[in-house]
Amino acid sequence: MIQPLEAKASMDVRALAPQYGDRLGFCGNIDVTVLATNDRERIRAELHSKLAAAMPYRGYMYHSDHSIPPGVTFDTYRWLLDEVRRVGRYE
Repeated sequence: MIQPLEAKASMDVRALAPQYGDRLGFCGNIDVTVLATNDRERIRAELHSKLAAAMPYRGYMYHSDHSIPPGVTFDTYRWLLDEVRRVGRYE
């Protein structure tokens, strides 16, 4: 498993998973600069696009790309975790 996948270092699971997903797992890559906006639509787009790219390979684990910054509100992070639970489950 590759971790961390820091978005600020130009690591992107959307590019890596199709290339290596049959051999590697991935953890993280949810860009904390997007989380820090507290804009749920931007966060949803970030989360969904990365889950859609990585989950088909069945080797992805949700996490941010870095420590959660203090500007991310508790309500935003709680909402994000609910969204992960809703759409980020393997069947």
